[in-house]
Amino acid sequence: MNGPFDCRQPQIVTAVPIDPHSESLDQYRALQAAIFQDIAPRSAIEWLLAIDIAELT
Repeated sequence: MNGPFDCRQPQIVTAVPIDPHSESLDQYRALQAAIFQDIAPRSAIEWLLAIDIAELT
């Protein structure tokens, strides 16, 4: 169940609450893309952890 996960396109979270006092959605997506590129998740669990890291950052 936790085998290789083939995902050619980066996953983008679309339901991100936007706080006017924080970064914009574009800034969040840029940070998220950088984290995904650096971590290079391959399995579903790795993707979930990468998404958590991006959201907590």
